[in-house]
Amino acid sequence: MTIYDFTTNLDRRHTNSIKWRVKDGELPLTIADMDFRVAPEIEAAMQAKVARGNFGYEYTPDEYFTAVASWYQQEHGVDVAPAWMQYVSGVIPALTACLNYFTAPGDGIVMLEPIYNSFFGAIEKTGRKVVASQQDYDRENHAYQINWADLEEKLADTKTRMFIICNPHNPTGMVWSKMDLERMIRLANQYGVLVVADEIHGDLVIEGEDYTPTFSLDPVILSNVITLVSTSKTFNLASLQAATAIIANPLLRGRFAQAANQQGIVGPPT
Repeated sequence: MTIYDFTTNLDRRHTNSIKWRVKDGELPLTIADMDFRVAPEIEAAMQAKVARGNFGYEYTPDEYFTAVASWYQQEHGVDVAPAWMQYVSGVIPALTACLNYFTAPGDGIVMLEPIYNSFFGAIEKTGRKVVASQQDYDRENHAYQINWADLEEKLADTKTRMFIICNPHNPTGMVWSKMDLERMIRLANQYGVLVVADEIHGDLVIEGEDYTPTFSLDPVILSNVITLVSTSKTFNLASLQAATAIIANPLLRGRFAQAANQQGIVGPPT
């Protein structure tokens, strides 16, 4: 059995780390970024790649997609077809591609607030409008809850074109139930709103509270859903710029491929 070291911290100051771009003596309390070494298997694979001594243009091999499928079967007990997948260079670049391709300047983009700050930047930089559906805070149980009436009102607005779901939710930590996910998606479908689900934190949940990947739901309701996943949080690999879009609907998958191609995010960094 491999023993992994989660106690030895690396000194990452002055290493181009965004998190540690602070003054000497300051501690960063910002980006979700770990300070211990990556898994030795990852380090060994990267060292073997470097040892080959050539870093020319590459394509995404089939093994990449089968590895993603195997991980979700092994860790979450769900099956997903590699054919549903598209390599992209990051979750936010993929979200930006969706905003540019599937919506127009001035369109409304619904989010359940509070929510990850980078979503705001992507929406505003592309000229779209943030439409906040504020979650209710249950003080007794110390948990956020969806205000379903408000969410439906925001989705029903004819100017709303996209609904960004964060699953599990960042920063509240809510692990949406299967029932809640289905309800959110059905509401979006009812009003013809595209759903883009950021599931980058799917592996990082409290033991016993496994999350439900949106792509594991009944395919009948997935015709208008794009799911974005990545190894960047689980394995601390953000700088390698790799993520995966998982899309059940072949027509939507083809349109997303066009969006990703237009944005230039469909292959390993060149």
